Amino acid sequence: MLFLALIPSISPTSSNDIQGPLTVCTSLKSGKQFISKTGECNKRIYEARDWYRQGAVPSGTPGSRLIELNLCTSIKSQIKLIREKCNPRTQLSDIYQRSYGPPAAPLVPSATADLLGSAFLSFTAPEVDGGALISSYTITSNPGAITSIIASKDINRAKITGLTPGVTYRFSITATNSQGESLASPSSEAMLAPNLPDAPSITSLILTGYTSARLHYDHTTFDGGAAITSYKAIITSSGLVVATRQISPGVLELTGLPYSTTLSISLSARNVAGSSLASNASNYITTATPPPPPPEPEPSPTSSSSAAPSLAAPAFTLSSSTEDVTVNTAATGFTITSTGGVIASFAISPAAPSGMSFNTSTGGFSGTPTATQSATTYTITATNATGSTTQTFSFTVSAAVTYAVGDTGPGGGKIIYYSASGFNCGPEFSATGSPTGGKCNFLEVAPIRWNGLASDTVTVWGIVNGNISGIQDDTSVYNNALAVGLGYRNSEFIVSQNGTYDASSNKYAAGEARAYTGGGKNDWYLPTSAELNLMCQWAKNNPPDVAVRCGGGGSASIRGFQQNIYWSSSEQGTTPSNNTIYKIWSQTFSTGVQSADNLITGALFVRPVRSF
Repeated sequence: MLFLALIPSISPTSSNDIQGPLTVCTSLKSGKQFISKTGECNKRIYEARDWYRQGAVPSGTPGSRLIELNLCTSIKSQIKLIREKCNPRTQLSDIYQRSYGPPAAPLVPSATADLLGSAFLSFTAPEVDGGALISSYTITSNPGAITSIIASKDINRAKITGLTPGVTYRFSITATNSQGESLASPSSEAMLAPNLPDAPSITSLILTGYTSARLHYDHTTFDGGAAITSYKAIITSSGLVVATRQISPGVLELTGLPYSTTLSISLSARNVAGSSLASNASNYITTATPPPPPPEPEPSPTSSSSAAPSLAAPAFTLSSSTEDVTVNTAATGFTITSTGGVIASFAISPAAPSGMSFNTSTGGFSGTPTATQSATTYTITATNATGSTTQTFSFTVSAAVTYAVGDTGPGGGKIIYYSASGFNCGPEFSATGSPTGGKCNFLEVAPIRWNGLASDTVTVWGIVNGNISGIQDDTSVYNNALAVGLGYRNSEFIVSQNGTYDASSNKYAAGEARAYTGGGKNDWYLPTSAELNLMCQWAKNNPPDVAVRCGGGGSASIRGFQQNIYWSSSEQGTTPSNNTIYKIWSQTFSTGVQSADNLITGALFVRPVRSF
């Protein structure tokens, strides 16, 4: 144990054999101390400090004071020990001192922009820690006085979030130990917090080969304040990302396009803050059919016979041997791989079911079945001049699964809304957005303990003072069927522009909802104000009605919700008194009241939903 005092102890005797500083090693785990004979300590286990005789202590940091250590030296054995008091009959006493106070200021930090609203800083620890180990550092922005507290181990890659895109910042650092906070370091060089770039504009798409094309585009009019680092080209109908190569300013070469396909391309630009929205769709092009395979080499004639070479017997495999699909859902079917002689034709028995087709030239089986059927075995026959061979395929068409409000859904949650006519849904909010390729009919809410906790997640909504482009602002609460199914699209816009990081939960509200994969489903999202209202109705045992605000009824806690405020993914817009602070629609589940909370209000509750 280290004995420290601000008032020197008095001893009648003194040992003078130590002329320089005294190095003391203190265990980082137990606090046990010993005097180093070599002047060094194992830094992984001990904290090393130099102590000086009275009057010889070097100057300390601003705000520091002197502390003392009492050294007892045995008169007989000369063994030196650190003690609170010495035995005057057997030991000599010496007082050693050192400075003890806040650290010195860190050196100038360097800052680099990161994803939207954040930056990384690196800096060097102070040369003097004030006589106590530094426990943390505090980054402070100017303007805004935004702060971030980081551990000592993160000085080479410290992160600060909550920056406003488009604002130029400087940063300073302070160090903190057990005795207080240091003076601030000098400010860093100015750094612009970049915004997302505008979308580029496509001017033309020109086919250049079987599966290649050249995309001509105009650069973005606004790069967000940071250089564009890359472009991403996507086939608009399928979402397939296409390989790109910059061949000149404003021209990209696209490769790996699918054969025999009519397609258009959209383009997004990326800077250090993230990706822009997608551009306008290009003109359509149609890729060529694949080139024919090279002809099989003719066999060499033999001297013993002038007869034509014989054709090998047909042989083939199916890409799958069984399939079970739901009626009115596209089937995967199967394709043929020939492993023998060239096949002249294919046949299937019995005939392909309603909605399915069979290609007698290629043997392909595909389509969307329009009627249910029990497991049926189909025989596929391949024929050439030599003979024929067969394979079998089992095909089942099941009835569509139906649910009622209150049933357990496929994601393990509860069905809280049903629409017989269906509604737009999915990440594009379209009539083909459901998992089965059509409209959605059901809204499912995540179950109790969906996050592994006893209560719903509490988290912040998103970036400070930021408008999410792509989400329509709703100046009045949006309770009608047009907003049901829209939350998936809203959540994708929020996550793409806002990221998923939050200092307390590692996700913002939409990121938390999109990260949930209950029931093996990856299409959970943060509900719109209308979907949140349906959730409130379910929680309070109100009849589901998209046109009526959740009202009285039972306590939301009966069905595992909090009697508190939940976030939606719907924006209201800016406040009347401050046109820079955005408001987000929320709902109080104790009363059903819907209101708009400042985006910077703090943390509210989150419960994901999904449409199917």
